[in-house]
Amino acid sequence: MTGRNWICSTLALALALAGCGSPGRDASGTGDGFGTEVLGVTLGDVIYLVGVQSGRVSLDIESKSNVIIRNIALREVNPSLIEAGDGLTINTSHHVWIDRCSFSNISDGYADIRYGSKAVTLSYNHVDGRNSYVCGGQHNFISLVSDSDVTFNNNYFDHVGGRNPKVTDVSRVHLYNNYYDSVSYFCASSGASSQLLVENNHYYNSRYPHWNEGGIIEASGNVYAGSTSTGGRDTSGDAFTPPYSYSKGSASALNSSVPAHAGIGKL
Repeated sequence: MTGRNWICSTLALALALAGCGSPGRDASGTGDGFGTEVLGVTLGDVIYLVGVQSGRVSLDIESKSNVIIRNIALREVNPSLIEAGDGLTINTSHHVWIDRCSFSNISDGYADIRYGSKAVTLSYNHVDGRNSYVCGGQHNFISLVSDSDVTFNNNYFDHVGGRNPKVTDVSRVHLYNNYYDSVSYFCASSGASSQLLVENNHYYNSRYPHWNEGGIIEASGNVYAGSTSTGGRDTSGDAFTPPYSYSKGSASALNSSVPAHAGIGKL
C-alpha cells in the first residue's frame, strides 16, 4: 500500500488533496444544519494528515483502515450549542492512530469511537475541556467508546468534565500513562459488560478516576494527587490482556511530562 503525506495550512486543504468531501458538506453532500463545516472523509488504503489547524470542522472516519492523523487542531465546533457536532468521529474502522492533536471548544464528542472499531490508538493528545458556554465551564462529553477496542496513552485531559472516556457496549479500552488535571465530573467509566484496563495514570484534583457502571475495571500503578476523590477508584476483576507490547512509565512525573509533549506542535 502506498501512503500519502502532506503538511498543509488548513484541514480543508489537506482533505481536498486526499480526495475528500467539500467544505460545508457531509458525506451525503448536504449541510449539517448548524453552520459548521463538516467534511465527509473518503480515504484510500493509507493516509496521513500532518500539521493542520482547523476551526469549525468536524472530521469523520467511516469504515476505513490504516489512517494516521497527527499534529492537527480541532476546535470551535459550535461550542455555544448542545450536541451540534463532534470534533472527531471514528465508526466501523480499524488501525487508526490519532497522535499529538489538540481538541478544544467542541459542542459534542471531542473523539467518539463506535460501531465495532478496532485497533484505535489516541496518544499524546491535548484535550482542553474549558467552555464558558456550559454549566461549570467544563465540557462533559469528551469521548464515548462503544463496541470498540481503543488504547489511550500519554494524553493530557485538561479541565474536562466527563467521559474521558465513557466505555460501553462490550468495549475493551486500555488507559495508561495519561494525565488527568482537574476533572469535574468523572475521568473514565466502564459499563454494559465493557472492560477497562487502567495502568500508571496520574490524577490531580479529579473526580471518580475509574468508575464502574456495570463493566470490569482492573487498575494498578496509578497516582491520585491533590483533592482527587477517594470514591470512584473502582476495581472489579481482571480485564483483558492487550494484544501488543508496550512500556509503562512511572505515573509520578506525568503531571509535567505529558503536558510538555501532548498536543499540536509537540512532534
